[in-house]
Amino acid sequence: MSTHDILHRLSETLATRKHADPEKSYTAKLIADGPDSILKKIGEECAELIMAGKEGKRLKVVWESTDVIYHVLVLLAYYDLGIEDVPLDFGGLLISQFDLFAAGMAATLVLVLSLLFNKTRIGLSLRAVADDTLAAQAIGIRLSRVWVAVWAVAGLVALITGLLWGARLGVQFSLSLVVLKALPVLIVGGFSSVGGAIVGGLIVGASEKLAEIYAGPLLGGGIENWFPYVLAMLFLLVRPAGLFGERAIDRV
Repeated sequence: MSTHDILHRLSETLATRKHADPEKSYTAKLIADGPDSILKKIGEECAELIMAGKEGKRLKVVWESTDVIYHVLVLLAYYDLGIEDVPLDFGGLLISQFDLFAAGMAATLVLVLSLLFNKTRIGLSLRAVADDTLAAQAIGIRLSRVWVAVWAVAGLVALITGLLWGARLGVQFSLSLVVLKALPVLIVGGFSSVGGAIVGGLIVGASEKLAEIYAGPLLGGGIENWFPYVLAMLFLLVRPAGLFGERAIDRV
């Protein structure tokens, strides 16, 4: 269960406590006392969190952090601002609204970057420098301006990706394991093709789920995390350039 799912369920639980008996529910009592009482508790818990952080007590930091999160969610419940992610039903197939939003953002980002790299002067300059730096300099392309554009585009993509993945899975160490799967995606699709990266992502995502369903029981389960890398090794043996990558030309 992702961090977003946990917060969503906690938000729903707090919303049900809103109309409970204040004598039996601490959450209902806070909500009944009004926003001033809730804000006072948030301030107290934030102060305790700061003190725990200054003392360097890791376990106490965790406890105080959860208290802060809880009281913030109570404030959201008071104003009817829950964390909602109601799935949409497509012929019996339930799809998360957040996943649809993330897919739409990714598609928009791919479209914008494709137009940038193929239809603008700076995009063509980026491609020229990537193909042959010396030749690009010889025709008058200023590398300093190109490097600024490269880092700007990379930073924008990293920002959007980090926001989406962090919101979906939570900001935690295990998030790096998801990022590492970009390598099998690029190997399968091809390093030199944007379309190949999209197709590679679909292949890797579908194959790891199918492998877990059909081969998982035979191998004791847990193969979803390492199957993409096995698939990538097979592609390196059979088709090193990937499905849409450019094959290296041997000059003799």
